[in-house]
Amino acid sequence: MAGEKQMHKKKAHNGSSSSSSSGAGGAGGAGGAGGAGKRKDGKHSKRSSAGRDSTNPSKKSKKPTGAPARKIASTHKEQKELRKQRKTESNPNFTMLTEVKTLWEKARLRQLPVQERQKYISQIMELARGKFIEVACQHDAARVIQSVFKYGNEEQRQAIFDELKDQVIRLSKIKYSSFTVLSMLRHGTRKQRDHIIEQFYGHVRKLIRQRVPGAVLATAYIDFASARQKAALLQEFYGPHFVLFNMNGKKTLGDFLEAQPDKQSFVIKRMKDTLVPLMGKGICAHHIVHHVLLDFLRYAPEADRNELIDMVKELIVEMLHTKEGSQLSLLVLKHTNAKDRKVILRSFKPYVDKIAKEEYGHMVLMGVFDLVDDTVLVKKQIVQPLAASIDEIAMDPFGRKVLLYLTAHRSPLYFPPATLKIMQELDDSPFSKKDPSMRRAELLKMVSSTLVKVVAAHGPALARMGQTGLLVVEILSQCKGDKTAAYEAIVADAVKKEDPIFEHACGHKILKKLAHVVDNDTPKSFAATLMSAIDEKNKVEAMMACNRGAFVLLSLVESGEKCSTLAAEVRSLVPQLAEDDLSPGVKLLLQALDELKDGRFPGGELAGGAAMGEDDDEEEEEEEDEEEGEEKGDDEEEEEGEENEEEENEEEEDDEEDEDEEEQQQEEDEEEQQQEEDEDAAMDEEEEEPAKEEEEEEEEKPETPKRRVTRSVAATPMSTRRRRTREVTPPKVNTNELSPLQTRASRRRSLARKTPKKT
Repeated sequence: MAGEKQMHKKKAHNGSSSSSSSGAGGAGGAGGAGGAGKRKDGKHSKRSSAGRDSTNPSKKSKKPTGAPARKIASTHKEQKELRKQRKTESNPNFTMLTEVKTLWEKARLRQLPVQERQKYISQIMELARGKFIEVACQHDAARVIQSVFKYGNEEQRQAIFDELKDQVIRLSKIKYSSFTVLSMLRHGTRKQRDHIIEQFYGHVRKLIRQRVPGAVLATAYIDFASARQKAALLQEFYGPHFVLFNMNGKKTLGDFLEAQPDKQSFVIKRMKDTLVPLMGKGICAHHIVHHVLLDFLRYAPEADRNELIDMVKELIVEMLHTKEGSQLSLLVLKHTNAKDRKVILRSFKPYVDKIAKEEYGHMVLMGVFDLVDDTVLVKKQIVQPLAASIDEIAMDPFGRKVLLYLTAHRSPLYFPPATLKIMQELDDSPFSKKDPSMRRAELLKMVSSTLVKVVAAHGPALARMGQTGLLVVEILSQCKGDKTAAYEAIVADAVKKEDPIFEHACGHKILKKLAHVVDNDTPKSFAATLMSAIDEKNKVEAMMACNRGAFVLLSLVESGEKCSTLAAEVRSLVPQLAEDDLSPGVKLLLQALDELKDGRFPGGELAGGAAMGEDDDEEEEEEEDEEEGEEKGDDEEEEEGEENEEEENEEEEDDEEDEDEEEQQQEEDEEEQQQEEDEDAAMDEEEEEPAKEEEEEEEEKPETPKRRVTRSVAATPMSTRRRRTREVTPPKVNTNELSPLQTRASRRRSLARKTPKKT
C-alpha cells in the first residue's frame, strides 16, 4: 500500500510539471525568448525562480523581522573598530582591562627603576580597585594581579588580599586565577599564608581529585604549610573518627592507632574510599597523596593492602621522587611477588638514569638490588641502562651512592643510619628467597667490568673529587677482573710533572688507601705499579719535598711490597736535610724504614719483613758497607771528643793558677810591697794585651753557617741522632744547582741567620 501511494504521488507531480512546462514553453516560443521550456533533448528544465508563487515564499527567502541589520566592515581598520565595539558591548570591563594590560607591559620590565614601576602599579591599583576578582579570572589579565602583588608595597598587597581572601577556593579551581593564589602564597606574609591554607580545610578530599586545585593544594602543603597545618590537612583523609577521638592530639596515624586500636577499621575504610578513586584516575603525583598512601600500606590489613598495591604497582615510577614516595615504593616491592616485580622494573627501564640521580629515587634502586632474586632481569632492566650513562651517574652525588651500594653495600662509611634502617626493614620480605650474599656477588660480577672501565677512563678526575675518590677505592678493591688499565691511569697522573695527584688534598689520600688494596685478580698490585713508576721517573725526591707525598711513600712502605730500592733512595736523600727541616711525613717514613729493617712495626711484624729478609747478596753487601762506614764515623767522633776534653782540662788549670796569684797579692801588705804590686800589675797588663787582641780578632771574623751531620740517619732513632750531631762548616754551594730538598733546607738556614736572637 505504501508503495502504491508513492507511485501515485510521483505520477501526479510529473503531470503538473509537464503542464506548466508546456505553457511556459508556448509563451517563450511566441515571445522569441525561451525561458523554461523543453530542452532540445525533450526533457523538462528546472523551474525558474520567477515562476514561484510570490504569495508563498520558500524558507530560504524568509528574513527575520524586528532585528537590526548587522554591520559589515569593508576595511581592516573598520573590522578592528567593529571588533572592539562588540567586546565593549559584551564585557563592561573591557576598557579597564585594556588600560591595565597596557600599564602592566611597562611595569613588568625587570630593568625598570623601582620608582617608575611603582608609578605604574599605583595607576593599575586605581583602575582595578574593586574588580580584582574579575581581572584575576581573565585569561589575558590574570598575570597583572600576580605582578602587582609581587612588586607592590605592603599596603597594595594587603588591598589585593582583602578583596580576594574569601574567594580562595573559587580562584583555585580556575586555571588562570590559580596562579594568583600561588603568588599570594609565595609573596604574602605569614598571616596571609595561614589564612589561605585555612581556607582549604574541609575541601581537601574534593580538591585533590581535580587537576588544577590539586596542584595548588599540593604546593601549599609542601612549601608553605607548618607541621600543625599539615596534620590538619591530612586529618580529612583519616575521617571523623581520627578528629573526634584524637583527644591527646596525636600528630601521626601510627600514634593514634596505637592509642585507639578499635578505630583502625573505620580509619582504614575512610582512607581506602579516598585513595581508590585517586589511583583509578592516576592522580598520584602529589606529596600529600604519597603521605596518605604510605600510611595506608603500613597499617592496612593484608587484603586491603594487596588490593591497593595491585592498583599502584605501575604508578610507582611517578611517586618515587619524594621521601614518602620512595618509602612506599620500597614497601610495594617488598610485598609483591616475582611477577609483579617484573612489571615494576619494566616501568623503571626508560627512567633508570634519572631515578639514580634523584635525592630519594636512588634508594628505590638500592631496594631492587636487595629484593629481586632474578638478577638476570635486574641486569636487563636496571644495570644495562645504568651502564649506558655510567659516567654521569658516577659524578652525581646520589648516583654515586647507587654504585657504592653495589660495591660496599651497607657500609656506614657511606650511608647514614636512617638510610640503613630503611634498607634493613626489607630483609624480612616473604617473596625474596635467594641468599643475600649470593645475590650481591652476582650483581657485582655483572657490573665489575663497566665500573673498572670508568676508573680507567676517569680515574684521576674522580680521585680528586672528594667522596667520589672513595668510589674509586671501592671499585678497585671489590670489583672482579683485571684492573691493570685502571692502575696505570691513576699512576700516570701521580708521577706527572705538573700538579701530580700526590700533592692534591684528596688525591693523596686515595693513593694511600689504594696502596693497601689486596688484589688477586691483577698480576701487579697498585703499590707495585706505583713504586715502579716512581723509580722510573725519579720522583722520590719530589715526593719527599712534599709532606703529602712523604705520607704516600709511607703507605707504600707499609703495604708489604718489596721496597729496598725505595728505602735506599730515601736514606741517600735524608742527609741533605737538617733535623728541623724534616716534615712529619718524612719523620714517620724514616721511623718505618728503621722498624722495617729490624723486622718489626708498631702493631706487629710488617707483612713485608720476610720479603726484606730475602734480599740478594748485593743488598747485604751494601748494608755491611754502610755499617763499616758507621763504625768509622763513631771512631772519628770519639777521637774528636777526647781532644776536646784535653783542651777543656788545660783551660781549667790556667784558671786555677790565676786565682792563686790573686789571693797571694791580696795577702801581701799594700804599704810595704806597693812597688812590687805595681810591677806585678804592669806585668799582668802586658800578658793580657795579647789575649785581648786575639779575642778581638775572633769577634771580627764572620760567623759561618753550621750544618748538622748525622751518622746513619736512616738507621738510628731520633733520640740517638740528636746526641750524635756535631757542628761543622759546610762548603760553599751554588744554590742554583741544589735539589728541591737542599734548596728548601738552605733557605731555612739563611732565614735563621738573618733573624736576630732574643736576649
